[in-house]
Amino acid sequence: MGPEPHVIRYWEGIFGPERVIVLPETELLPEVQAAIIGLTEGTLTLETVEEFLTSQAKINSTQASQIKRAVAGIPLCAQMLLPNFEIIPMKGDKFANKRDLWPIKAEDITEET
Repeated sequence: MGPEPHVIRYWEGIFGPERVIVLPETELLPEVQAAIIGLTEGTLTLETVEEFLTSQAKINSTQASQIKRAVAGIPLCAQMLLPNFEIIPMKGDKFANKRDLWPIKAEDITEET
């Protein structure tokens, strides 16, 4: 059983077609979410998403291709366009405690001897 066209049209009418994703399989929701996050944050591209999914998420190439097709219409790098994007924690940032929301500043980092 596939997605019902009238259901897809309904949600596309509310959110816009670029924000409605039809999952290839509900079991792949975590992988779809990972792809969406990477694509909207700019850490993945449509060219790299399949390799990421097969190597990191450990799904097969058919599933990775299905996910790529499902997310191909989303606004790519959308978060990078936001005015506050540069102040969010970035890859490699250091945190004083694992529950901290914001990284410590570079000048506050000291080597422990």
